[in-house]
Amino acid sequence: MLLGALLAGMVIRPFFDSSIAASGIFTLYMAVVLLGSLYAIGIEDRVSGRTRERTIGRFVVAAVLGVIGMTGRVSLHTHHSPYLLLFLTACWIVFLIIIAGAILSRTLRARRVTVDTISAALCVYMLVGLAWAFVYSAIFVFDKDSFSFPHYEVFGTTTFSEAHHVLSAFMYYSFVTLATIGYGDITPVSPPARALSALEGIFGQFYIAILVASLVGIRISQAMQDEVEELREAQDKR
Repeated sequence: MLLGALLAGMVIRPFFDSSIAASGIFTLYMAVVLLGSLYAIGIEDRVSGRTRERTIGRFVVAAVLGVIGMTGRVSLHTHHSPYLLLFLTACWIVFLIIIAGAILSRTLRARRVTVDTISAALCVYMLVGLAWAFVYSAIFVFDKDSFSFPHYEVFGTTTFSEAHHVLSAFMYYSFVTLATIGYGDITPVSPPARALSALEGIFGQFYIAILVASLVGIRISQAMQDEVEELREAQDKR
């Protein structure tokens, strides 16, 4: 569910960016990501066997941050405050970090490589990219010269529609940076923007390397265990 929502946001949502219902579609997209994330972290907590207090505590914190982020988007229709936008952005960043960390810990503890394991690893990758997009948008709110955009990207005040458009642009920039593609159409200008962009590129490379090594290790261990079990079954038959 979560991976489907994230992929839909990347593939389907951009085709409606210029439509009247763009902000509503984006809000719906974030709502599905919120529900999918909470569902995923709920499953992870039940499977991991943590204490009830830790399970409820992390789930409640993530749920509260997500709900504040969603309801706050409605307030931006009437309150065009950069500080409110920054607060909501911070809520989304912490929410996404909590969800990504929970799913990643479950993935790294897996003993068998399954479709769910691969889906979880992809979810973490996309959640991190989405979190970084929020970080870039927060920087841009207070320093509009921190990034250089193509001539067709024009931003004015911090209204709700602009906040949506800015975040949409930074989602594209974030995933391009995370994958170290670097088309160069959007470029960081200020030192904080450059530093965070470089850090995201480094994270993307290390994540792929560590993830692949981890999954390969699990797969080898899984194959060896299956082979041992087959040998034992063969000996028992004799």
